[in-house]
Amino acid sequence: MKQVVFFTLQILICIHFSSAQNRPQEPQKPFEYNSDDVEFFNQKDGVKLAGTLTSPYHEDGEKFPVMVLISGSGPQDRNSELLKHKPFLVLSDYLTKNGFAVLRVDDRGVGKSEGEYSTASLNDFVEDTKAAVDFLRKRAEIDTTKIGLIGHSL
Repeated sequence: MKQVVFFTLQILICIHFSSAQNRPQEPQKPFEYNSDDVEFFNQKDGVKLAGTLTSPYHEDGEKFPVMVLISGSGPQDRNSELLKHKPFLVLSDYLTKNGFAVLRVDDRGVGKSEGEYSTASLNDFVEDTKAAVDFLRKRAEIDTTKIGLIGHSL
């Protein structure tokens, strides 16, 4: 009986790790839209934040609604990667292919963003999101009357 349980457990572990490696929904380059690494500052806290802004291909002067993806609790990179799954990358790909610009950002102290995640408060993260919105308001391709926020968990 112990051998059957052990064998079953081994199979389940193999299935889990093989499925964690297989992410067919993850978009691959070349993308069907613009994808730019960007940096902006949370002036209140003096923190440089880094992320990726995607936008549909466009003519000069064309403007798009934009979504800011906001991570939940715990330090997250711009793709919100967990167990080799990148839900924010997948979500931004879908939204951008459907006419939205999307900004996804490394949390402070994660990836290319400066600062210290472990000492930040909820208000600090709110200020980071405000800085993201301020950054987008200065972008020529963004319809500043259509800025949305998508978040989870926190």
